[in-house]
Amino acid sequence: MNARDTAFLLEFHAFYSHEDHRILVSLPRKVNITQPSIHHNAERLFHSLEQRLEVNVALRCVYHDHILDYIKKEQVEIALSEEGTVDEFYLRHHAVRKEKRGETKWSIVLMDPLMKTTNRL
Repeated sequence: MNARDTAFLLEFHAFYSHEDHRILVSLPRKVNITQPSIHHNAERLFHSLEQRLEVNVALRCVYHDHILDYIKKEQVEIALSEEGTVDEFYLRHHAVRKEKRGETKWSIVLMDPLMKTTNRL
């Protein structure tokens, strides 16, 4: 065993115990963790969706048709950015492909807007 493995085992045994015929392992908490903001996560997911749509033409067509259908049914509206505004809000979403009996069905799935963040926004 090398020094790193030995240190890992010593740390493991510090959090390992027997209690009432049970084995308890408490996990150490990480300190000084900074979670990305909602804005950062949404932007990352948006860029990921953009890349998927660039690569997959079939997905791009289905996605475009679904979004246009939502707009026509007035379930969503186009968010126009005004000059000088900083705060713009979008519903996070992604495309899902489901194959059943040789048929492919696409749908747009809205993601949970109430995800936990460090700033509770």
